[in-house]
Amino acid sequence: MRAFVDIRGAAPPSAPDLVERVPDPALVIGATGVVGGENDLARELLGGRAIGKPVSKLLVLPDAGPIAPGVRMCDRPATAMRLDGTPVPVRVSVGSASDTAAIATLRAECDDVLLERTRPLLDLAFELAPIGMAFFDTHGRYLRANPALAEILGRPAEDLVGRRDQELTHPDDRDSDLAAAARILAGEISSWQTEKRFLKPDGSVVWVVANLSFLRDEGGRPLSWLGQFQDVTTRRRLESQLRRLAEEDPLTGLPNRRRLQRELEIARRLGSQAGLDGALIVIDLDGLKAINDACGHAAGDDAIRSVGAALRDAVRPTDTVARIGGDEFAVVLPLTDANAARRVAGELGAAVAGLNVAGRALSASIGATTFSGATVAPSDVLLAEADAAMYRAKRTASPRPG
Repeated sequence: MRAFVDIRGAAPPSAPDLVERVPDPALVIGATGVVGGENDLARELLGGRAIGKPVSKLLVLPDAGPIAPGVRMCDRPATAMRLDGTPVPVRVSVGSASDTAAIATLRAECDDVLLERTRPLLDLAFELAPIGMAFFDTHGRYLRANPALAEILGRPAEDLVGRRDQELTHPDDRDSDLAAAARILAGEISSWQTEKRFLKPDGSVVWVVANLSFLRDEGGRPLSWLGQFQDVTTRRRLESQLRRLAEEDPLTGLPNRRRLQRELEIARRLGSQAGLDGALIVIDLDGLKAINDACGHAAGDDAIRSVGAALRDAVRPTDTVARIGGDEFAVVLPLTDANAARRVAGELGAAVAGLNVAGRALSASIGATTFSGATVAPSDVLLAEADAAMYRAKRTASPRPG
């Protein structure tokens, strides 16, 4: 298809025929530096019609004068500006079509040339990247690591070369790494992202977001692994602190009601798997108000802390002791039947009775309920049942000194 407008100083009528025969993108440039003709390849390269536009807006040639009739140029590096503003690296040659017109041919740089020219920039980007980066051989040994990764791992980059990534990975995360690598090699997935832990030389743990990809050449042959690592230790620490604040009683350090409900669900699942019951015990500290009134709230806080510690020492490591209210505690006993629950309740009462705060002996009212793995009642219902049993015990107990 011909594309030509008759503008002052543009090419003679033969120029459109000439530009259509050029095998590369080509523009006809008039004496005023305006595009007077183009071929289909030029429109494709530039993303639209360039006729009537100044060539200086379409081609940027470093250290070169304007393109005009009489100017000859051979295979010069330049940048073609698409009509949407996207730059495209090209090679430009200019020849005369007539005394008043020139033809500029544009040849886009091939991918191999672009890769070769960008390789030094890629090397620089690798070294200056703010996240850790490394290449590994097919056995997982470091071939190259950048300074950011060396800082994350607390080791000089040169000391990493030749070592396997598994050596520096936390033992608890090694199996998942190997499983992901096996899936990538099997073609199930192309890359893997996870959070994992590395161990520094001093034994401290650093958390990272790790991205793992396997590189192959154009023939599909394996080349190396590429790993990218971002330090998220601070974020993990903050998340841990927030979880602890959300699930921990600040006075005693025990789990709070929210955490207790989660532990109840876990105990129910364990019971379902093992075919055994579990138990929930509620303990209400008697006479706390009297201690607060007579000795102050600091003494009351000491009483609560002492009760929490005594309860925790009286149960198994697999049991959960929680503070669920001002003077109320609860204990989850997984895999425990009713007889064992009654025995434990008695031991908990004795543990509290053995305490003395500000010259006052402590006591508690205790209630319990059991549940099976098949129990469908929500945790709030189980707590209400144990609470009701505790109040029945409080009403029937002998009066205690306040």
